[in-house]
Amino acid sequence: MSQQLNDSMKSTRSKIEENSLAIRLAVNASWVVNWFLLIVKTIAVIISSSKAVTAALADSVVDLASQAILSIANYYIAKHSPKYPVGRSRLEALSVIGCAFIMSMASIEGENSLNTQSSSISYSLGSHSVFSS
Repeated sequence: MSQQLNDSMKSTRSKIEENSLAIRLAVNASWVVNWFLLIVKTIAVIISSSKAVTAALADSVVDLASQAILSIANYYIAKHSPKYPVGRSRLEALSVIGCAFIMSMASIEGENSLNTQSSSISYSLGSHSVFSS
């Protein structure tokens, strides 16, 4: 019976190590892809000066900021400290709230930019505006 238990525990440990390796690989690949997208979109904004590409660049910046916040939170959650004997599990919820705040602010800025742009179009078109009521 104890031999079966030991075999089961070894099997579980190896599965956890395999999953941990796969998770680390996925997280690192995500960082590489997000940085690559940020660089490519920055170049595209410089070349095209397109508002749509600028919005996509802002989305990439928000993605990287969110990923950084979550990574920092996971680092501190995993790091044991005698100052926090219960642990730092609440950091995960705080990091999600921080990401939601960043995404909300980016959305509000994007909406304000769109409203400013549409009002300037309305002003420049005068009485023939599609945006005027």
